[in-house]
Amino acid sequence: MQVEALSLGAVAVSGLLFGRIPRWLAASAGAIAVALGVGYTISTSFQTAPTLAWFLWMAVASVTLFVQAPRNESSVQPAHRAVAAGAV
Repeated sequence: MQVEALSLGAVAVSGLLFGRIPRWLAASAGAIAVALGVGYTISTSFQTAPTLAWFLWMAVASVTLFVQAPRNESSVQPAHRAVAAGAV
């Protein structure tokens, strides 16, 4: 469960920071990540509910991101990279 909690936490942070997925999807990933972490620490029957929420989130995220219209290339901003002088 720790791997699922960490991966959903990473999805939540990157989704909220960069906005590539809907904010409600990123926020729900963060809430489920916290619940998975708590369920893993408590290690009781509470662990079942966050696991089922994780499965549900995966299904909803798959459908949402599949149905979501693709973004135009013109709306995507390239990352700004600082390149050292003389670097190839």
